[in-house]
Amino acid sequence: MTIFSIGVAKGSKEPAAAQELVKFLTAKENFPRLIAQGLIPAAVAHDTAK
Repeated sequence: MTIFSIGVAKGSKEPAAAQELVKFLTAKENFPRLIAQGLIPAAVAHDTAK
């Protein structure tokens, strides 16, 4: 398992695009789409570990 983190770098050339990616990857409505691609969103992993 590899754990990734995401954020927008201060010197980003495309901060709006980076922020949109962060929103996409952290939006609960996108979790099924991410899971279908083999990713496990942190919120889902945390919920299933209980």
